[in-house]
Amino acid sequence: MNWYTESWSDECKFSIAYDEKIYSEKTPFQQIDFYKGKEFGTFFTLDGLMMVNEKDEFIYHEMIVHPAFATNPNIKRVLIIGGGDGGTAREVLRYKSVEEVVMVEIDERVFRLCQKYLPVTAGGIEEEPRMTLKFEDGLAYVKKAPDASFDLILVDSTDPISVGEGLFTIEFYQECYRVLRNDGILINQHESPYFLNMQKI
Repeated sequence: MNWYTESWSDECKFSIAYDEKIYSEKTPFQQIDFYKGKEFGTFFTLDGLMMVNEKDEFIYHEMIVHPAFATNPNIKRVLIIGGGDGGTAREVLRYKSVEEVVMVEIDERVFRLCQKYLPVTAGGIEEEPRMTLKFEDGLAYVKKAPDASFDLILVDSTDPISVGEGLFTIEFYQECYRVLRNDGILINQHESPYFLNMQKI
């Protein structure tokens, strides 16, 4: 039995047993690794940090999406920054009232590999006619987006290291504010409120 482990503090570690490492790739942006085990099914890591697992991905994806729609049921245009596993887009697309979803993911390989190894999140997303995929930097995309062009921005980013750092800056949130409509909503992945350092060991 093999173990994937993240050290969250000196006295707390998170571990998942896995049967096999099914894929590994170093992209120009980050290290991507896919694992498969009995308890959590398939899961993947970016730069050694857990992103999504098959067993409980619905908890994160439902919570990042549905509160906004409960608050404003008239959301028409949605921008997803990151979200390369496809799960956030999957939940947004459940709403028939949504007219357009733009997903901006910096690393195309994350999405392509999730299509192959995690179809529960990425399957069918690209084929949806309301979906626009853009594989580029999220901050750069928001900078060139028109004023008041989105009803909802979902920042489904990686951790605030490496390629994700720009999505945790004042500049990024100022640009998001500009491209949101007057009643627009922004929701972001904002790390654990309990653990300051989360590193793979």
